[in-house]
Amino acid sequence: MAVLPRSFIPDEAGAYITCCRVHRTFIEGVLLTPCPPRSRSWPDLSQSVVELFDAETETSETPDMVREPEEQPDPEVHDFDDEKGLHPGHDLWTGVNNLMICNLPARCTRTELSSFLTSLVAEPMNLSVPLSASGRNRGYAFVRAPERTIDRLVRALWQRSVPTRKSTRPLKLQPANMNRLQVSHKHRN
Repeated sequence: MAVLPRSFIPDEAGAYITCCRVHRTFIEGVLLTPCPPRSRSWPDLSQSVVELFDAETETSETPDMVREPEEQPDPEVHDFDDEKGLHPGHDLWTGVNNLMICNLPARCTRTELSSFLTSLVAEPMNLSVPLSASGRNRGYAFVRAPERTIDRLVRALWQRSVPTRKSTRPLKLQPANMNRLQVSHKHRN
């Protein structure tokens, strides 16, 4: 069997670049087209240094390859968190009188949730827990109360879970009319 060259690059007039590699069980050949002309709108990279590493000689413990993790700035404390909801200090809570509590444990009952909420804030509130056809909650509940009560309740519930259930996920808190609040908040600025 004849040995094929590892790579063959024709002269500048040639239109194609052919790369061949011989393996123990097969021959790999790739036909490449030349790169298109460089656009003038692309940044000039001629000054940048590009290091090429030979995969056969490089080890995984090369000191140049070990990088320290970059420190990213901490996210705003008052941002919306996908797991916990809207932070109690966020200004979108002003004027809210309807709270949506998500991440309820599946078997948590209305009575159980009501006693938990009144143990945190002993003020009158209207609790609504939608149920599925099987009689279990759908994973969320609504609390309607005055703004002051909602504010206290959000601060007390932040990063907490229902204590009578073994769920480790914190309750997710957000205003029940979140979409309308975000739109009105954007128009205010």
